[in-house]
Amino acid sequence: MNDRALSIFLKIVFGLGGIAILTLSWTQSMPLFERVLTTSIGTAGILYTSIGLLTMMFVSGRAGITRRALKVEVNSETRDL
Repeated sequence: MNDRALSIFLKIVFGLGGIAILTLSWTQSMPLFERVLTTSIGTAGILYTSIGLLTMMFVSGRAGITRRALKVEVNSETRDL
């Protein structure tokens, strides 16, 4: 994904959605199968967000190192004809 704003937006939506699903599923009384299903969906959203944020931090950190390593000093002299 090259669109960083969309990536951040999706991580916010999935992260908050995962937290909301986990909160609602554990505060409501429901059968065990439904609780396991909603817990796995909420956990998947939170894991997607966590892994994506770690990936974004790693990629942006590596890009910063690469940019600094590519700086080249150029000296120019002019000659009179």
